[in-house]
Amino acid sequence: MAINTVNNTYLDGIGCSDPENAQESEPGYGAGEECSDFGNCIYLWMTDYHPDGGQMFFPLSVDSEQDVEQGMPFFVCLAKNTIGDDITPQDMRGFCIPPGKGVYIHPGTWHNGFYINKSYRSATCFTRQGRVHARVSCSWVEEFNCMLRLNLSE
Repeated sequence: MAINTVNNTYLDGIGCSDPENAQESEPGYGAGEECSDFGNCIYLWMTDYHPDGGQMFFPLSVDSEQDVEQGMPFFVCLAKNTIGDDITPQDMRGFCIPPGKGVYIHPGTWHNGFYINKSYRSATCFTRQGRVHARVSCSWVEEFNCMLRLNLSE
C-alpha cells in the first residue's frame, strides 16, 4: 500500500510475507503462499497516531476488475487511544468496514491507512485530518522485530 498525497509519499504496508526477497520485478514475493492467505492480506511495518487531531477516511469509488463501483468494504488496523506510547503488536486489531461507511479516527488512536482487497485495483478516498499533523510512529520491525498481518477478506 503506497500513500501518495500532497504532503506525504511513503510505503505503509506490503502484500508479501518475505519482504527481504521482494524485488521491483516481483514485489509480491511470497504473496501466493498460505502464510499470506494467497495475497488476501497486507503486512504493516509501522503504525502511528496523531496527538492533536483526528483523521477520517471515506471511500468514494473503486476501480474493480469489472468497472468503477460506488462503495466497497475496506479494512483498518487500530488500537485504543488510551494506550499512549506503550503500544505492542498485541494491542492492534483489524476491522472490516462495510460498503457505504467511513471511519473517523480520534486523536491519539494508533492506526494505519485504509486498505482494500486485491480484487479492487485502486480506490478514491475522501479524507480529512486536523490542521496540526503531528505524528508519533512505531516501527514494528525495528522495535518488535515483526510486522502486523492484516486480513483483507470479508
